Amino acid sequence: MKIDINKLTDTQKIQLVNKRWSSSDEVWEIVDRVYRNNTAVYDNQAEWLKDIPQKKKGKTTQANRVFVNMEAVINSLIANPPGINILPARDGEEAQDFARKLESFFRKKYADLNTKEIVRMGLRNLYFGRLLVMKAFWNPMINDFDYRAIDPRKVRFGKYARKEQDSEFAIEEIEDNLASVVERFPEKKKELMKKF
Repeated sequence: MKIDINKLTDTQKIQLVNKRWSSSDEVWEIVDRVYRNNTAVYDNQAEWLKDIPQKKKGKTTQANRVFVNMEAVINSLIANPPGINILPARDGEEAQDFARKLESFFRKKYADLNTKEIVRMGLRNLYFGRLLVMKAFWNPMINDFDYRAIDPRKVRFGKYARKEQDSEFAIEEIEDNLASVVERFPEKKKELMKKF
């Protein structure tokens, strides 16, 4: 059954979001637990370190080679990514020229958007939480598309979804202050000020 969100009241919208958010809690409990465990290992605070009997209490320095290797793997994955290669769909000089210009545009876009760093953050999230979430959006600051790596603990989608088309919803938890919300929605300023 499809739900027309525009016809729902604010209370119904809140209930719908809360119900969808909690529908995949069991998956995100695993993601959160794994994320906490892996970041503890990264910080040399793993649970299993407490069970080592020969650990000297006075010394706090320990070698952590687990996540140093992780950083090396991430670097090797994104060190020399293949460039964008656009082939013309038709024969002729005009089609080849268009393909070259398009390829040049997307290579520049790749560099301008700092794609390597965004992918690095996404891969780090994959190592820490077993989930990589990339968010594509329209960025009004540059008046063009943009994307970023999202903390996997701050999103929800269908628990059986393997890609964005498989999920009936996608929700991101955004932490924001009142001033920035008013700046984004100036026509709702009076209504927001009354609520808060």
